[in-house]
Amino acid sequence: MKKNTINLNQLKNIIKTAAKYKFFIYLIFILILYGYLIIKVADLNQINTNIVPNPKNNNILMPQTIKPTVINQLKNLNNNSVQVKTLFQNSRSNPF
Repeated sequence: MKKNTINLNQLKNIIKTAAKYKFFIYLIFILILYGYLIIKVADLNQINTNIVPNPKNNNILMPQTIKPTVINQLKNLNNNSVQVKTLFQNSRSNPF
C-alpha cells in the first residue's frame, strides 16, 4: 500500500475521536453561523434606503429628494380642505 492512504482502522479511530468532541464541533459551527449572520445584518443595516439610481449615469446613486413645490402644494391643500385636514390628522394619529 501507499503511505498516503488511510486504512479502515485509522478511519474508525478518527471517527471515534470526532464523536468525543461532537458537541464542541457543533457549538463552534453554530457560533460561526451566528457570527456570519450578525455581520450580514450589520452590513445590510448600514445600506441607505433613500438612494435611487441617477437617470443620467447608472453608476452613480443619488439620494431621493422631495421638491419644495410639492411640499408647498401639500401644505396649501392641507390648509384649504377640511377633508384633507382630517385625512392628514387620521394618518398622523394612526399610521396603520
